Amino acid sequence: MGNPRNWFIEFKKEFAVHGIYPKNSKDEYLIQMADIFVGLGVYSRGSFQIFNKWLEEKIGQIKLFETDKIIVSKGHKEAKCPLIHRFINECKRNGLKISLEKTKGFKTHDPKNSINFWWYTPQGEYDKAPIRRKR
Repeated sequence: MGNPRNWFIEFKKEFAVHGIYPKNSKDEYLIQMADIFVGLGVYSRGSFQIFNKWLEEKIGQIKLFETDKIIVSKGHKEAKCPLIHRFINECKRNGLKISLEKTKGFKTHDPKNSINFWWYTPQGEYDKAPIRRKR
């Protein structure tokens, strides 16, 4: 085999999509991870006001005069909001910069960050976002 210092090893990465198949996320850990991050992003944007209300109640900063009636359900209180809060704290602790308050939902301003939440925005009149059809 010879001296290991004289060995030359070349690693070649080739990736190709051979097909797309439906899989159950309970059996596929990478799909679970993707589901969690997609869910965090969508929830942070779609339920920002609910999360904000939950956070105000959690830290004891309740408004004197409420102008809107935001109800924080049991599912939000016990699971969704604490998960978002934990995620924010872990990102801060690990130096991952994401925005929530200013953008009213997770957004990464620098796409070079290790974690990246971005929102689809049309690039021009020709660029239309896909519309989900109702079943």
